[in-house]
Amino acid sequence: MADNYFISMILYLIITTGVIFIAYYTTVWLAKKMNCLAKNRHSSVLEKVVVASNISIYTIKVGLMVYIIASNGKSIEQLDKMTFKEWTETSDHSTGHIHNKEHDKHDGISWIAFGKKWRNSKSKGKEKN
Repeated sequence: MADNYFISMILYLIITTGVIFIAYYTTVWLAKKMNCLAKNRHSSVLEKVVVASNISIYTIKVGLMVYIIASNGKSIEQLDKMTFKEWTETSDHSTGHIHNKEHDKHDGISWIAFGKKWRNSKSKGKEKN
């Protein structure tokens, strides 16, 4: 009787481990497939920053141009446009966050404050219409 419980416990352990491995490899396979769908020969999403729960800022490469756009789920607005070479040469992209006073002086608004300001300007624009 004890051997029967031991064998069933080992069998359950093997089945559980198998299910975990299958789930892991399926997730990896799906992630690779989804990345291929988001990237193609002419365009790709380079970065995504979630500013607030419903506001995201995307950096998208289309051809040789890089567009920075903001999206709140209902609308999209272009914030900036530059060449891919300019984008790769920016200090934030190549060296990460720079913590010096000279850089902080030019960064007068945080991303969260920017998101709130952008959301308020969008809602004020709807009230005027």
